[in-house]
Amino acid sequence: MKLTKKLQAEITALMNDYWDSYFRGDIAHWREYLVDDYRNIGGTEEEIWNSKKEILDYTFRVIDQMVGKTEIRNKKTQIIPFDPYFMVHEFMDLFIKLEDEWTFYGKFRLSSLIQNTHNGWKVLHQHGSYPDSHTEQGEAFAFNKLKEENTQLREAVKRRTIELESKNRELEIESSLERVRTVAMGMQKGDDLLGICRVIFKELVSLDFTSLRCALIHIFSDGKDHWKDYEYSDIAGGKIAEVPFKGNTKVEAFFNRIRRSKEAFEEVSFSGKELEEFKGFRKKTGQVHDPRLEDAKKLCYYFYSIGLGNIGISTFKEIDDRQLQILKRFRNVFDLAYRRYKDVENAEAQAKEAQIQLALERVRSRSMAMHKSDELLEVVKILADQLTQLDFKFDNVSFGENNQADDFKFWVATSGNAQPIQIQVPYLDNPAPKRVKEAQKKGIRFFADILSQEENRQWSQHLIDNSTSLKSLPGNVKDYILNSPGYARSTVILKNINIYIGNYRAIPYTDSENHLFQRFAQVFEQSYTRFLDLQKAEAQAREAQIEAALEKVRSCSLAMHQSDELESVVATLFDRLIELGLSFDGALIFVFEKG
Repeated sequence: MKLTKKLQAEITALMNDYWDSYFRGDIAHWREYLVDDYRNIGGTEEEIWNSKKEILDYTFRVIDQMVGKTEIRNKKTQIIPFDPYFMVHEFMDLFIKLEDEWTFYGKFRLSSLIQNTHNGWKVLHQHGSYPDSHTEQGEAFAFNKLKEENTQLREAVKRRTIELESKNRELEIESSLERVRTVAMGMQKGDDLLGICRVIFKELVSLDFTSLRCALIHIFSDGKDHWKDYEYSDIAGGKIAEVPFKGNTKVEAFFNRIRRSKEAFEEVSFSGKELEEFKGFRKKTGQVHDPRLEDAKKLCYYFYSIGLGNIGISTFKEIDDRQLQILKRFRNVFDLAYRRYKDVENAEAQAKEAQIQLALERVRSRSMAMHKSDELLEVVKILADQLTQLDFKFDNVSFGENNQADDFKFWVATSGNAQPIQIQVPYLDNPAPKRVKEAQKKGIRFFADILSQEENRQWSQHLIDNSTSLKSLPGNVKDYILNSPGYARSTVILKNINIYIGNYRAIPYTDSENHLFQRFAQVFEQSYTRFLDLQKAEAQAREAQIEAALEKVRSCSLAMHQSDELESVVATLFDRLIELGLSFDGALIFVFEKG
């Protein structure tokens, strides 16, 4: 077929329309030029299509990158007939729009095989390519330039590899932090902080903290005597413990420093003799047992302050600056957890206070319901039950009369289900009663102390030997009492009574526990006041009952007119003694006649 000027103009027009419809995004018009079994080998890696459907799928994915953002300029067209087809070669410059400015992208060339059918002109096959930018005029291959570019590429690959490794590491850290954040936001109660320790431990292990022993969170109490210790490791497990600040000088100094600022960072290490002393401190204060400590030569701690507490880790050797920075980021994430903790803690405190008020009311109600003084033991039992429900760890709670008598009189209840007992024992020269008497003389209302093992053994043996109820205790219970490491107690001295709570673990009660116990003591004193009122009323009623009985006997005797009426007086005497609760078989009056 001969290429006439008319035909050449027609083909040029159709190719212009082909491109215009594509770059304005009119795919419905542009697709009409393509046959169903259209083929294309394009200018990029993925541009190989074997059907009209394949190129349309691709076009729909990228058309938003073309419309208004791509132009062809300086296009030159060459048409070659291959009957019944025509080959159209197009050479053009591609421009793209960057920040509202048109920028030259590169040269592009396209070969299109077209055919005029009964349905109009159709594009059967196309091939596009970008000229080789490496070669210069007269070169088939750009060897020197390729060597230079390969060198640059290797350096770029090294830089990129380092960048990717850094980014991958950053992604790992961020993923770990996000897992901590997720657990933090799921907190429902204060003790869920142990779950924070658990996830921190696992994430730091995954981040190559190879010498890690455990993850820790410390929350300081409102008082100054202890902290709440949350500690977790996969090896030793997790535990929450109440740990006193005093007991190890290095630990005490460490906490004094870190409590000065909410932005503080502190590290401390133990080795040699200090480590052995610290191990003893951990064991004594009930912290989680970690078998790895037995062979440890060094122990390091790193902590960041979080205001009313701190967060950190324990390791078997020093960590580097990079790990310190990671730990600091965990601390920053924990700020979120700490705020969540405070919200939960406030809610818990409100619920706890409601529970305490209910417990106090139960003690108060039972005391006000007393009708007889011997019901006081039931009130003591209620007191012990309520303290148990509030998670008080005690072996016994008791009260004694507040007087200077030599004998000791106690009402005692235990933390178990045993019935409370009343005991009375003679005086003993022992620190247990002496310290109470000394406090009474000084006007002290509350004090806490610890009886040593020997002091407790002497005092407890005295109680057991002089009380029938305590003598009958099972042998294992007596052994527990007499062989304990000591006896920690808190004592409230009130107007009429002294109230005691204690444990044979020799672990002192915290400020918050002592404060709560004093609240119960105040309520319980009301019980004892009511006990004294009832006791007085009972004594008065008894005296009135006796006087009435005497009056009836007196009236009967004064009403006698004959000596044989004495039998009636004896019967009245018998009945009145029965009414007064005496147990006997008969009442007699002997009349002695003079011989």
